[in-house]
Amino acid sequence: MDKKTLLLFDLDGTITNSAPGITKSAAYALSHFGIEVEDPSTISFFVGPPLEYTFETRYGLSKEQVTDAVTYFREYYRKKGWNDCSLFPDTKETLENLKKKGYRIALASSKNEPMCIQILTHFGLISLFDGVYGAETVGARRDKISVLRYALENNPAVPKKEAILIGDTEYDAEGAAAVGIDCLGVSFGCGDLEAMKRIGVVGMAGSMKKVEAFFP
Repeated sequence: MDKKTLLLFDLDGTITNSAPGITKSAAYALSHFGIEVEDPSTISFFVGPPLEYTFETRYGLSKEQVTDAVTYFREYYRKKGWNDCSLFPDTKETLENLKKKGYRIALASSKNEPMCIQILTHFGLISLFDGVYGAETVGARRDKISVLRYALENNPAVPKKEAILIGDTEYDAEGAAAVGIDCLGVSFGCGDLEAMKRIGVVGMAGSMKKVEAFFP
């Protein structure tokens, strides 16, 4: 693996264990279409990909219904869901240590950018990030590929070979491959680890401490 200088972290499933809030928000949205989810933990596939993609492909909602479903999701998430998450163990310490080692730290998430900033601020992490790159609420920047392109455009002095995405799902691995950067997978999130390996990752880390160990 080439030496890295820019570490792009995914948010949901990598920095935060956000599955409870996301799945409850999704269940709330689905209930408006007569789809009842008794156990929100069974729909953890909502963590990672864009909401529009999951509502459409998993439930066959029309484009109009998808728009309404995302609105319902965000209604619940803004009120309750965003706060129903926690940091994975050693996250803050790991980020602090990586900063001390001289790495540039940034966030690259398909969650909307203002919410990314709100969550990082809530957990006292915002000062550790040199950039926060998220999705647009209204606009074309919605998926991981477009967010990663946006992140790289905002770091023009960093060669692609020196950038890496740290994430927990196959969508992270696919996005990194699409823009031509490496991806380090984490096994403590919600993703399909075998799918990530098939797409291609430089390694798998079982904890934040193991993430730090990849970057001496």
